[in-house]
Amino acid sequence: MKFLTIDTNVGMEVARRFGKDGHTSFYSVINGNPYPKLEDSVNGYGFPEIQKIDDYASKVDESDVIVFTDVGMGALADYLRKQGNFVFGTDRISENLEVDRVYMHNTLNSLGIQTAPHKVCNGVAEVVEELKANPTQHYIKINRFRGSAETFGTDSADDAKLLLSHSGFDLMGKEVKFVLEEELEGVEWGIDAWFNGTDFQPTIAETIEIKDMGNYGWFTPTRESVWWKEVLKKLRPYLSENGYRGQICFEGFSKDGKLSVTDVTCRMSYPCTFGYLTPEFVNWSELIYNTAIGEMSQIETTKKYTLQLSLLTDEKDKWREIHVKDRPLNNMLKRAMMVNDKIYFVPGEDLVCTSVGWGNTFQETFEECKKAKDGVQVIRMYDQFEAVERKVQKKLEELEEEM
Repeated sequence: MKFLTIDTNVGMEVARRFGKDGHTSFYSVINGNPYPKLEDSVNGYGFPEIQKIDDYASKVDESDVIVFTDVGMGALADYLRKQGNFVFGTDRISENLEVDRVYMHNTLNSLGIQTAPHKVCNGVAEVVEELKANPTQHYIKINRFRGSAETFGTDSADDAKLLLSHSGFDLMGKEVKFVLEEELEGVEWGIDAWFNGTDFQPTIAETIEIKDMGNYGWFTPTRESVWWKEVLKKLRPYLSENGYRGQICFEGFSKDGKLSVTDVTCRMSYPCTFGYLTPEFVNWSELIYNTAIGEMSQIETTKKYTLQLSLLTDEKDKWREIHVKDRPLNNMLKRAMMVNDKIYFVPGEDLVCTSVGWGNTFQETFEECKKAKDGVQVIRMYDQFEAVERKVQKKLEELEEEM
């Protein structure tokens, strides 16, 4: 088969996996700049598993499946579907669950899905007023303009004003919306699911994310998930009506048998997806194809648990060589190119590589991940393996108590 992956420099390894599975794999990067820098467009160059192309439209007609790795292209995905193409990815309406946090809360609540207690504030001044009136820990989430500032937690009106003013939001008055979510108690966890236009695939991945460090996951029959099955059941008609065919991911907190959703990701999630691109996830390409054409697909893996560990650099703007000395199939690159069989880090982000381990026990999974990460050498690279191990163990214990 022929796969066309349209990417935003997050999923180059997705295209490589199609090629590794013996398919023709076209790979194109959309960066939104008519005069891009080299590092904006060169990702994926030189890797033998993929055919790097600049003009994705030139390969639309001959591709069996078109794969979108990110949000922001839902309207294009809808158009291509209407032209008779099989497309894996979000749609124009559903992607607002991720990019518009006000929309997410309103839509999920209207479907009977509980979200975090929250208040929508119009402008920085309202955020400050709310925190002065209610000086307890809140998480401040920016609506739509998320690239300008990350979500942060605070109980201080002064701190919120300082952080938000640095991003220029105060200049926009009430035009910029913020969602103030109350801090939730309980266990934070999530799922990755795949929707084929009619129903969810029969298996989901349940995940524990350690922010900016790594992710631990395992696979569960969709209809056996303790709380998430009800969320998926309520969301099914909405996604079906919108024509969604792709991966969708959720984060939330569970406490005393109640689940509150905090985030929705209408695309392939990272670092989780890097874990699915290794040989231990046997039928990845089949899952993507069947989801795009509206068929069911049972996930096949050789091990039960998977861990993805982020290998980072504090010099994200410097070119350098990446030496993958061992386990190349379990070390996933995000921004990289190959020249004369040498792999180079493409500047732009602090993530150099994601090392993946699989196992049938917690200990085996972490041991295998450590072996993978020890096989990568890059100047000024670091990881937080021990911290991830401690944090995941603690969350698993909390989750077991909650169950």
